[in-house]
Amino acid sequence: MWDLAEELANMTISDSPEIVVSLRESIAREDGEAAHRHAHSLKGLVAGLGCTRCAATAGRIEALAAQRDFQAARTLLPELENQLDLSLTGLRQHFADRNSLPQA
Repeated sequence: MWDLAEELANMTISDSPEIVVSLRESIAREDGEAAHRHAHSLKGLVAGLGCTRCAATAGRIEALAAQRDFQAARTLLPELENQLDLSLTGLRQHFADRNSLPQA
């Protein structure tokens, strides 16, 4: 079970920064469909690991993109990026600590 959790964490750590870049770019282009898709992808990725604040913010951006409210979505990006950074730092630390324990 821990192997699966670690695999999901590694996938989140590697994929989510790229998704945020794509999200930021799609919001800048005011491409509602792409922004909605990227926000939805990020929401699912982080929610699967219990990063609830980050998932909630991604969900708000997802809804704003669907409504084509790009100004409001832009204002949430710094909050999303901060929450994601904190979440990824926590994930890295959790699995670094876990991997430093002697295996039974």
